[in-house]
Amino acid sequence: YNNNIYEIRHNDWNLTSLNRLVFSMNALQVLEDRTFNSLPNLRFLDIASNDNMKINTMSVFSNVSNLQTLNMAYIYPLSLNGIFANMNKLLVLDLQKVKLTIDSVYQFTNTSSLQALNMSNARLKTSMLFNNETKTSLFTGLVSLRTLNLKSNSFPDLHQFQGIFSPLSHLLELDLAHSQISILNSNIFSSLTSLTNLILD
Repeated sequence: YNNNIYEIRHNDWNLTSLNRLVFSMNALQVLEDRTFNSLPNLRFLDIASNDNMKINTMSVFSNVSNLQTLNMAYIYPLSLNGIFANMNKLLVLDLQKVKLTIDSVYQFTNTSSLQALNMSNARLKTSMLFNNETKTSLFTGLVSLRTLNLKSNSFPDLHQFQGIFSPLSHLLELDLAHSQISILNSNIFSSLTSLTNLILD
């Protein structure tokens, strides 16, 4: 936390008992496919607030398949290009206050255990959440999601995208506060049969 680490050399960590690793508020420049080698029991990884950090490969987290919590907040920019493909044990993912680009809606198809997703203030637009051609939602695969934070994004045309939330039948809380919504079509929430808390202030 708050050192000035800008590089992680590509050697095996060989820390087989390590379960928590915090690199937040450093100066990391690049994450590559061997960055987190030999950390088989890592459960918590915090790489937040590493400005301009680049992820060079979609397999960057393939060696930490037991990860349960991943904090990637405050990274500018951050491209979602399949980096969560093998993270089927992930429970909590924090992507707040990042500048997101998303290369396809198929980002979470193998993260079926995820329970909390924070994408607040991530410069999202409605069109990034739903592919109108294939009628596929970005949230496809998130069958265990309970909490979704989307506040402080830009969704003025949300009412035109009926299938965005259709995969989220177990969602309990949805935060859409401060998202420039002026027209609300209540039908977009019809698939959220477990929802108990909807925030629209």
